[in-house]
Amino acid sequence: MKYAYPPDVLQFVQRSLETGDYASEDEVVVAGMRALRDVKQRQQSLRDDIQAALAEIDAGLCEPWDVDSIKAELVAQLDADEAGA
Repeated sequence: MKYAYPPDVLQFVQRSLETGDYASEDEVVVAGMRALRDVKQRQQSLRDDIQAALAEIDAGLCEPWDVDSIKAELVAQLDADEAGA
């Protein structure tokens, strides 16, 4: 192996190669880096969405939620689903 891995990562790489999930160590590393990139992009997207929502709240563009109304709607949906099942 070209890279020095912690034992748990080394075991995962070796298992991935043994099972045929990946043909080479490089493929495992590339797949891992792509997964990490995707997670980081999703985190940034969520941060951006949260910042936009907070800006809307600060600008007074949001209405308060009526929790009781939301609960009643969900209960009605569940009841309808159970009746149809």
